[in-house]
Amino acid sequence: MTKKLALKILEKIKQHYIKPKPKWHFWIKEIILWFLFGVSIVIGSLAFTLIIHLLKNDILPMRKFLHANEYFLYFPFFWLLILVVFIALAYYHWQKTEKGYKYKPLIILGVSILTSLLISCILLNLNLGRPLTKQANQLPGYSKLGKMRGQHWLKQNPNRLAGQVLSEIENNQFLLLDASEIEWTILTDENTYPEDLSFILPNEKLRLFGEKETDDTFQAIKILPWDFPINKKLNAGLKKMK
Repeated sequence: MTKKLALKILEKIKQHYIKPKPKWHFWIKEIILWFLFGVSIVIGSLAFTLIIHLLKNDILPMRKFLHANEYFLYFPFFWLLILVVFIALAYYHWQKTEKGYKYKPLIILGVSILTSLLISCILLNLNLGRPLTKQANQLPGYSKLGKMRGQHWLKQNPNRLAGQVLSEIENNQFLLLDASEIEWTILTDENTYPEDLSFILPNEKLRLFGEKETDDTFQAIKILPWDFPINKKLNAGLKKMK
């Protein structure tokens, strides 16, 4: 830097009363950036948890029973978008930190994704997938999608049934009341998914895949929790499943 240029810079500093920013300003900025990074990772982890839970409990168990167009109703596109957005925000906030420029983009993205996935696995191991899904179904906007899925389940189908449990399992069978107030005897066997049916308790609401053997007997192949919001404005049968 020439002496002439240095003098010009000093003169400009004097004219505009430019002062160096105090160190605490940079400390606060750094704390805020890392806090926002952490928030982005946590939200990304929640999205990861919901994606894995929905794939495991909707898409995979139902894949043999769903038509191609029905996959779009159940695939977690919304949470996939949320995951992408917040992983991108995590990358942005890390890169803006004091030493963020030193790391390659792939390293930042990789750490962000792996951290979100690790937290997600912890949440799933704590069996928080279903409670989080229930809470997500109450979110404005997203709840409409859950109600659409619920309506889809209540449509008459010889291989599908939904209702409220009336009795505990005894001799591999239990009673279930559907939305039309028909009382069904549900049969289970060693081929029924999942193997652990301990979640089937009185007043629980369920979705079932299988075959109707008679007008009030249903052989269950797959049994899943209801997990959808109840729309009070739907038909009278659905109201009875509140």
